[in-house]
Amino acid sequence: MPRQLQTDGATFEVREDALDDLQHADPDVVYICRELTTTKWRELQRQHTRKVLNKASKQMENVTDNEAFSDAIVDYVLMDWRGIVERGGAPAPCTTENKLRLDGVVKAALVGKAGLSQIVEGAAIKETSFRPTPDVG
Repeated sequence: MPRQLQTDGATFEVREDALDDLQHADPDVVYICRELTTTKWRELQRQHTRKVLNKASKQMENVTDNEAFSDAIVDYVLMDWRGIVERGGAPAPCTTENKLRLDGVVKAALVGKAGLSQIVEGAAIKETSFRPTPDVG
């Protein structure tokens, strides 16, 4: 199956049981995500990086607030969900605060999935994507 290049703003749905490295994944939980392109990654990184004077070298150096950068990536990638509830069973809204309350393994798996080019199914796409190899002989 062909691999589709990423597009800024493109979205996809992923069931929790399709995420890598999750134990006890629930097939009824669905995440709506945005693809994380290299361009967007760099943009978010720039937003959380500042110039700081290195007192030893007297040079300005880039310093990234990695925690804020990681939170921004999760907030960007995860757009919505179905099947996430508060304690007691009430549906939890997909807010920035609630996104950051997700298990770290889930957040990492979602970011990992968003950073991958998606595999596209379909015979018609495959036929146009893969050119036949000429016979040599």
